[in-house]
Amino acid sequence: MKRSIYIHGGMYKTASSTLQNFLFDNREKLMEEGWYYPLSGLVRQRGLGHRHFHLAAGMAWRDDYRYWDELKEELDGIEYENIVLSHENFYSPQIDPVKVADLLMGYRIKLVIYVRH
Repeated sequence: MKRSIYIHGGMYKTASSTLQNFLFDNREKLMEEGWYYPLSGLVRQRGLGHRHFHLAAGMAWRDDYRYWDELKEELDGIEYENIVLSHENFYSPQIDPVKVADLLMGYRIKLVIYVRH
């Protein structure tokens, strides 16, 4: 069975931090339900959200994919059907969707984009 990765990228002021904190704070319960919020590339900042900063920043500004490699290793060791990645800048033009698809080859990728106005 092909697993799904939900990539959340919300514009600022669309409750992204609230969603990220919920996903992190409820990891155990979510895992019981088949959902996984990876630790690879995660920056834990209560006021700003426990978000996948290093995944987004490495791709957008640093051309650094070590956290994506770490993520792949982490995902190889789990059995969960649904995986969620979240950072506001996943919707950014600096993020190459083709590169993301290549990095996550073998997964069904689903985008969740929050916009305002």
